[in-house]
Amino acid sequence: MNSVKIIVLNGYPQSGKDEFAKALRVKVYTETSFHFMNYSSISTVKEAARHFGASEARKTDKERRLYHDLKQAYIRYCDGPFREVVTLAKNLQNSLSNSSVIALHVREPEEILKLKNYFSTNCITVLIKRNTAKPANNKSDQRVLNYKYDYEVINNGSLEDLKEEVNIFFEKFLKDKL
Repeated sequence: MNSVKIIVLNGYPQSGKDEFAKALRVKVYTETSFHFMNYSSISTVKEAARHFGASEARKTDKERRLYHDLKQAYIRYCDGPFREVVTLAKNLQNSLSNSSVIALHVREPEEILKLKNYFSTNCITVLIKRNTAKPANNKSDQRVLNYKYDYEVINNGSLEDLKEEVNIFFEKFLKDKL
């Protein structure tokens, strides 16, 4: 049976999470037959925020605070972000013939812990750090460092340096593991 590996990515805004995920997708597709998905735990929240006039293109502190506040309401109401990820993983596992990797962007330490507890050894947490990246003015960003991650990436070099970090990560956590 195929399996799903969850790679939780976190870091301050502009730390390189999306670039890490893009490089990981390329590595997964060139080295394996796995399916790869890049997903954010606030995708549904961002869709709802558009109704309030928020624009993901701006990503100002105002938008980031709105995303945070809406996500907290969604968590309190029905544990929505967590349930979305579980459903996504189950659907991938049931519908695909090969294994899958989900690069999942999550900010809140307690949400990361829920995922780690649920997916157990199939969940790897990654913190991406960059000297120039600073937290935005919301509680989620300010608490990024309040979790003990499985792996840390220091992203202060070139894009090629980041790709080398992805190669090291892939060898350590994904190759021959799915």
